[in-house]
Amino acid sequence: MKRFLDNFITRVDSQEEEYRESQSLETLVEGVGNVDVTEDAVVPEILGDELINSTYSDNEMSDLTRSIFTVEKFLNTLPKELPNDIKKTTVIGILQASNITVNEVCTDASNRINILESVKAKITDENGQQINECSEKIEQLKAEIDALNNEIYTANNETAHASDLIMKEIDRISTLEKFIYIEGGK
Repeated sequence: MKRFLDNFITRVDSQEEEYRESQSLETLVEGVGNVDVTEDAVVPEILGDELINSTYSDNEMSDLTRSIFTVEKFLNTLPKELPNDIKKTTVIGILQASNITVNEVCTDASNRINILESVKAKITDENGQQINECSEKIEQLKAEIDALNNEIYTANNETAHASDLIMKEIDRISTLEKFIYIEGGK
């Protein structure tokens, strides 16, 4: 195994040298720039755990054969113990052997980020509008609750005052009635 790994590393080192001589990374990713949010992104109806898959599907990005995820697939086949620079050179070599350019996968990555950022912005905007509407409605309902609480307070005060007046009048009448009943006798 060690002999294979030594031979593999030597082979990868020579491939990396040839590769570096033939192309620079800047040339490979030419045209891949900053990610711009696009209005064309389709927000999927499913916002749960399937959001990412639905986003890719709804935005016609389901084909993974020439995507940035090809890099991940190739990277996962390499031994974890390999240094990153060797992994990178090997993955680039595998991509080239598969007739896939670094520019293609970087463009795909940029497009995916662009779509995901756009979907995130649209979801944030839509939910922000709903949150604002609900907050306004809550404030209206709070004002209605305050008004109803004031009505209840006023009604309670009127009830207590009326009850007090009525009880005083009943006591007055009862006192007079007792006076007459005792004095006049039946």
